Amino acid sequence: MTVFRRYDVSSVKGSHRSAGLPLLLLLAAAALGWNLGGHPLLDPDEGRNAEVAREMARSNDYLVPHLDGLPYLDKPIVYFAASAALMEVLGPTETAARLPAYAATLATIALLAGFARRRWGAKAGWLAGLAYATMVLPLVYARTAIFDSTLTLCTTAAILWFAAERPTPAWAAMGVGALTKGPIALAIPLLALVPHALATGASPRRLFPGRGVGVFLLIALPWFVAVSIRIPEFPYYAFVRETLERVTTRGFQRTGPF
Repeated sequence: MTVFRRYDVSSVKGSHRSAGLPLLLLLAAAALGWNLGGHPLLDPDEGRNAEVAREMARSNDYLVPHLDGLPYLDKPIVYFAASAALMEVLGPTETAARLPAYAATLATIALLAGFARRRWGAKAGWLAGLAYATMVLPLVYARTAIFDSTLTLCTTAAILWFAAERPTPAWAAMGVGALTKGPIALAIPLLALVPHALATGASPRRLFPGRGVGVFLLIALPWFVAVSIRIPEFPYYAFVRETLERVTTRGFQRTGPF
C-alpha cells in the first residue's frame, strides 16, 4: 500500500508538470490574441508589410516581394510569405497580417519555458515563460505586423539549441532568421556565443560545424540566388546598402551609436 501511494503521488506531480506548459501557452494565446484584428494597422511598418503581403497573395509571386507593383527588397521573404499565405485563406485583414508575429511569440514562450523546465525544473519553466510573456516589447510585437517577433523566435531557438549542444538545428534557425530579417539573425546569436565560449575556455570552432553551416546555406542561399538572378542589383543592395551602410552611415536617419 505504501508503494502504491508513493507511485500515485509521483504520477500526479508528473501530470501537473506536463500540464504546465500547455496551460501557460493557453493563457498566453488568449491574452495576446484578444482582439488581434480589432484595430487598424497603426505603425507605418505595419501598413507597408501588410501591403507587401497583400500584393504577394494577389500575384502569387512568393519569390520577390513587391510594394505598389515594384520590387521591395528591404527585407527577405519569410514574414511576407507567411502573411500572404494567411491572407489567401482569411482575406487581406489585419488579423492575417499580424498572425505570424502572434504565432512566433507563442513559439518563443514555449521554447524558453521548455528549456528552463528541462534545465532547472517546472517552476523555472513557468517563470521563464511568464517573464518573457509579460515583457513590454514581446507584448507589443506579438500584435504588430513587423518582423521582430519572428526574428526573436529564430535567434532564441539558435541560442538555446547551441546551449543544448545541437548546433545543426541552431544553424537551421539562423537560416530561417536570415530569410526573415537578414544577417542580423547570424549576428545576434554569434555575438553572444563566441565571447561566451572564449570566456568559459570552450573552443568557438564548435559553434561552426560543417553540417550546421551547410544547413544554413541550404536554407538561406537558394532564395538569395534566385532573387539575384531576377534582379542583378540585389546583392549590392542587400549587403552594402541595407547592411553595411545602415550601421556605418547616417544615410538612413539613424542617430544612435553603432
